[in-house]
Parts: sequence; structure tokens; C-alpha cells
Amino acid sequence: MPLIFSEIKKGNIKLGVWKIDEEEDFFVTRSSAGPLEELSQLKGRRRIEYLASRHLLMHLLQTDEEVTLIKDSFGKPYLQGHDLHISLSHTRGYAAAILGAQPVGIDIQVPVEKISRIAHKFISDEECRTALGDLSLVEMHLIWGAKESMFKIYGRKQMDFKRDLFVAPMELQSGRAMGEIRKSDLNAQVDLTFYLSDSFVLIYGVSNTQ
Repeated sequence: MPLIFSEIKKGNIKLGVWKIDEEEDFFVTRSSAGPLEELSQLKGRRRIEYLASRHLLMHLLQTDEEVTLIKDSFGKPYLQGHDLHISLSHTRGYAAAILGAQPVGIDIQVPVEKISRIAHKFISDEECRTALGDLSLVEMHLIWGAKESMFKIYGRKQMDFKRDLFVAPMELQSGRAMGEIRKSDLNAQVDLTFYLSDSFVLIYGVSNTQ
């Protein structure tokens, strides 16, 4: 079983990372996440990653009961009949999932040089000033992942990553940071945690506001 990372945190939070070595049939025959209406629109690698993230979520739930994964009017996924908050992510060869009693968001990425060319689109002047130096490729990915996680916590489509989301300076050794959602209908502090491996960058957020 290629579950390469899992953790249970306080606040009834579970998360995991799955390294995808299997073929599509493995996930199709084991998925109990309910209707997968988006699956027909995906092909190749992204189709398998999509299925793997949902299989991982079911693994974290540790239930044999059929669970239906659906989306609200904004496209945010949730488990029908459950009070748990969930978030999913996938990238080249990896899937990640998190669930908890509080609003959560997760993002996983394989670092690429391209991010340095688009960093100006999501990193604000305020964040550049507090960084005290040029941001490394890893730090750019961490800021992007933090903002993706907070975007998923917010759960609505109207979001400016530079204006509406803020990430405080990160200390790479601690693996922790603070984020803030700055919207007129929600101002929330978000606890951010990140993990760096040789192959991927993983970051997740837990909102302090229900």
C-alpha cells in the first residue's frame, strides 16, 4: 500500500499522502466516494490522480459504509451526511487528503521552475517585504500551497490570491506559519503546517474560525 505519509492531529484532524503506483482499475474498484461526475472530463494521469485522492479520503475515514462525496453550489466538496470538513489535492504521481472537525484545506505540489515566472501573480508586496530577501523556489511553492489551502477553506470562487490572502514569514525548520483570509464576509486566521520531501511540497491549513 503506497500510503507514504499519514498523521492524526489534535482537533480530530487526519491527513495522508498517497504515492500513485497503481493503474486506474485499482482505484475504480475500491472507490466508495459515490458518483464521480467529473471523471468523464479527465484523461490520463489527472484521471488516476483524481481517483487516488478520493480513495485516500475513504482510507482516512476508515469506514466500510458507502460514503457519497458531492459538491456545494461553489464547487467545494463535502461528505453527504457527515459533519467533517474535507479537502483534496493531487499532483504528478501523488494524492493528498485531509479531514477534520474544523474547516481545512490541503495542497501538494512537485516543485517546478515555472512558479518563479508566475509568482508576481499571487505573492503580494507585503509578503515580499516581510520575507527579508529573495524568495527561494521552495518558499514560492509554500506560499502558493498555503494560499491554495486557504482558498479551499474559504470555499467560494471569488478570491484574489494577492489581495485577499496573506501568508506570514515561514521558518522552514519549524514547519509552521500563519495565514489570514481577508474577505468582507470572512476574516479568519489559519494555522499552516508544511512538510518538505525530496519529491514534493505538502502544506495544509486549519481555520481558527468555524
